[in-house]
Amino acid sequence: MPDAERLNRCPRCGSRCENIKVCKILRITCLIAAVDWREAMIAGCPECLRRELKKLLWNSLLPANLLWPFFVLPATLLARKSLNKPGHSPEWRTLVEGVERNEAEIAANAAQNPAFPASPLPAATNTRHGHGTPYRTPDGKCGKGFLLAAVAWALFVLPALGFLYALVNFFVPYIAVVIAALFVFAALNGCGIALLAKWCGCHSRRMECLAAFALGVWSVYLAWVGWIWILNDFWSLGLIFDPLRLGRVIGFLAEDGIRGMGERLVGAWEWYGYWALEALVLILTPVAIVRKPRTPELRCDRCGRELTHFFSLRQRALPPDPLRLREELERGTFTEFEALPLRNGNSYLETEILHCPDCRDDYVARTVAVAERIDSSCRPSAIRVLFAPPVHLGARETAELSRRRRQ
Repeated sequence: MPDAERLNRCPRCGSRCENIKVCKILRITCLIAAVDWREAMIAGCPECLRRELKKLLWNSLLPANLLWPFFVLPATLLARKSLNKPGHSPEWRTLVEGVERNEAEIAANAAQNPAFPASPLPAATNTRHGHGTPYRTPDGKCGKGFLLAAVAWALFVLPALGFLYALVNFFVPYIAVVIAALFVFAALNGCGIALLAKWCGCHSRRMECLAAFALGVWSVYLAWVGWIWILNDFWSLGLIFDPLRLGRVIGFLAEDGIRGMGERLVGAWEWYGYWALEALVLILTPVAIVRKPRTPELRCDRCGRELTHFFSLRQRALPPDPLRLREELERGTFTEFEALPLRNGNSYLETEILHCPDCRDDYVARTVAVAERIDSSCRPSAIRVLFAPPVHLGARETAELSRRRRQ
């Protein structure tokens, strides 16, 4: 028999209910030439499921389009009708029993030693780092390839993008289209720099940001050159090579007023404000794209190579004093670490040991707190939160962790 507390608890709102239902819904995407057909299962109390079915019904109106009245609507109405029946759904009892069996197996595995101990791992006898040294991500190498690619991008790609944006800015009367073209121009610039860095093997985030800023300024200049060039009937290409002359032309245009926004004359300060906002978008958007947080790659601070996975340790159950364990991990002492059993459990700490294959003397511990829970679809899922920042380990500490792994 499943546990009554879990059986009568709604997985969505958490309220007690004696008639929790499980409904099968259809997720259909109809593209005329192809149809994507999937079935999903949702569980909850009748009130929660009515809200969920209503939301899914209207959210699938556009994706299902032609098939919506023939499949999605009847299936949703049948699911709503089944909510009025008393008692739990048989599928809900089956799901709860499966979850309890899964938890029992996890607990049984946590109480047993592994049948086959892990093979010994080598540990360097001498390392540069003592235990507990804080790890700081190195800036990484840039290389000449990225600089040459950035110069080529500035000379060939940006002029074309700048003049295309100038055409849109001058000939299209809809301001929304002009703003969209501005952000597309800026986004293409930032994504192009990120792709160039990846293609050329540039790992220096500082150099990527500097390149994004410089190319953003160059994009602003070329966009203004293209606008002035088109406005003056394609004369004086030499404006590209004469910034002072370009500034004087822009000043004359702004002071005289231009019929650029409908039928009204636009004053000088309005034009200057528009150009300033344009410059901020073209400069800050590429920098923001380049600085966008990515999955952190831990690299060796000597050679810059990405560290490889050495082995992982799991501590069953979280420690009673997490702050103390965090401080000990940062210092490199493992009193609490040694006292806890290193087996899988419903909630545990996972410590990952990384290794530099070139230097063979850098070891980094990254500790993550993992909590397992049951989601609304009655499946166990893990929530991972960084528990302690990476620290450098020495040979003695790594050898001790390797010994603990083999126990």
